[in-house]
Amino acid sequence: FVVLLGDSITEGFEVAKYLPGRRVLNRGIGADVIGNDLPADDNRGVLKRLDESVFNCAATNVFLMIGINDLGAGRTPDVMEQGYREILQRIKTETPRVRVHVQSVLPTRDNYAKHNANVVDFNGRLKKLAEEFGYDYLDIHALVADDQGELKADYTGDGLHLNEAAYKVWLAEVERVMKW
Repeated sequence: FVVLLGDSITEGFEVAKYLPGRRVLNRGIGADVIGNDLPADDNRGVLKRLDESVFNCAATNVFLMIGINDLGAGRTPDVMEQGYREILQRIKTETPRVRVHVQSVLPTRDNYAKHNANVVDFNGRLKKLAEEFGYDYLDIHALVADDQGELKADYTGDGLHLNEAAYKVWLAEVERVMKW
């Protein structure tokens, strides 16, 4: 199975519509975070759900996009990088044959645009992490950003979430990588 793993942006990727007949599981959960630097009783986060999202579903490929909600909650790129490294390390250790496709965090606009500098910082870190772990890095950010570095206005209704036009750009990248 190909697993799409992330937050509400991933959750909105309609697998049945965009990839009919493909063995793709959507493991996007609205408001989700990387999962480190949380109170002990907080069960959110990709780190806490790797079993059901990756290890227990015969994943061959994982397209991972997570981090914008961490920024929204005030976590720094340093803290986020530590958690993301932990995600990649667990996947590499427990399922070394799974191919992880580290996807950039997407740009935002309007009320969310204040996060864009940290998004760019974090994406630089993600690219290095992908290289370190031997995974590929997909710069979806570059495909959906305008010349100001913000999410293109015609790709979003609220400045954060994607519309169909943006999902088609992302879909083309998934299809390219999977050679579909």
